[in-house]
Amino acid sequence: MEGSGNSLRPGTVILGKYEIMGLLGRGGFGFVYEAMHTGLRSLVALKVLNAEARQNPQTVARFRQEAWTSAQIASPHVVRVTDIDVLADGTPFLVMEHLVGQDLEREIRARGRLPAREAVDYLLQAASGVREAHARGVIHRDLKTSNLFLVNEPSGRKIKVLDFGLSKITAEMGMTRTHAALGTPSYAAPEQLRSAKDADGRSDIWSLGVILYQLLSGKRPFGGKSVAELIIAITGTEATDLARQAPDLPAGLCQAVMRTLAKKPSQRFQTVDEFARALVPFGSPGMYSANDGPRSKRAPTPSAPALGPSSTFLDSTKDTPPEQRRNRFRSGVAIAAVTVLLTVGVGVTIGRSFFAPAPPSIAAEPPRPTSPTTAAPAAVVPTRAVTPAAPAAPAPTAEVPSAAPPVAPPPSALATAPAGTGEASPRRPVRRAPRPSRGKIDPNLGF
Repeated sequence: MEGSGNSLRPGTVILGKYEIMGLLGRGGFGFVYEAMHTGLRSLVALKVLNAEARQNPQTVARFRQEAWTSAQIASPHVVRVTDIDVLADGTPFLVMEHLVGQDLEREIRARGRLPAREAVDYLLQAASGVREAHARGVIHRDLKTSNLFLVNEPSGRKIKVLDFGLSKITAEMGMTRTHAALGTPSYAAPEQLRSAKDADGRSDIWSLGVILYQLLSGKRPFGGKSVAELIIAITGTEATDLARQAPDLPAGLCQAVMRTLAKKPSQRFQTVDEFARALVPFGSPGMYSANDGPRSKRAPTPSAPALGPSSTFLDSTKDTPPEQRRNRFRSGVAIAAVTVLLTVGVGVTIGRSFFAPAPPSIAAEPPRPTSPTTAAPAAVVPTRAVTPAAPAAPAPTAEVPSAAPPVAPPPSALATAPAGTGEASPRRPVRRAPRPSRGKIDPNLGF
């Protein structure tokens, strides 16, 4: 029978296929159990949130994001997540590959400073996993020695990157408050301590540099008696040169590590691959091959698996962080404002075109006067002279419709071209026959 996250005893079967074998460890947010897949007869690890963490929607959202991001990163140096679900009481859990070994933090406490080649090999393996995450748009933001796990395998010890719970998927998932500083302060970059939203891939490069500094010298580059002193040291002081802490190290290796600790991100290595290639000469042959180069293909953001209607763990609409909801609201307001402005602009343009006065008609434009020197001779209409006929008997008068008065030709039509211009001699004006006056016909005229 399934229990709660705080009381999973050996022999408990989860979802009818995961049998609890024992407790592997515990942390601030939950427990990690060793379990047996009853069908495959293989060991797995169950990470279960405790009751207190389950009440915090932000923690539940981070837990879900850890499962999603780990599942989409295909790298032998990132722990695999194979399943995600909830217990009978709604407690969320995820299923990971079973790892045998210990993290780098315990390794340093047990051994102290590590040999240079071994330390570089561990860092190159971690860089390979982080580079794969960056290629998928995922920034870890909480890299530290306790999140790098040393797995004991027949071929040797191998690094696995753990805990993507604080990771940020660039431009796809925004669960980070603007002024929150996430991550462990000892390994966090200055820009990340000021504002978590400013963390990018170069912030992970800073964290990898701090880890390698600690592996090579046995101590961290920054310290303080309190968290406040530690933050002031990271943001305002320079780290002691690694060459002074470990004079026996190659100069090129020390320079590469110190470059990762530059205060300005623009002065660091810009990609994890660039940093790793600077370390290759100081590691074992083939530890970081050309096949491990950066990849540009990004996997799509996974959607939550469908569970029963009673489950709230995988229903993102029920535990969306307030900051994400505010960002969505602001985006909607901005889109609405742009739409209104565009609509008003189009309406004003159409209104101006509709109500603009019509251009004056060409027919109504009065004729422009022509200069006598440039006017061409007007065509003279020949008329036939009318010879008055013999008087005839008076005819009865008849009313004719009133006609428009004759239009006299303009003076320019009778003007002659000046002499010596080479043009043809002007014609003499032809007298027109007198026109009858309007009104009654004169009986003395014959036709």
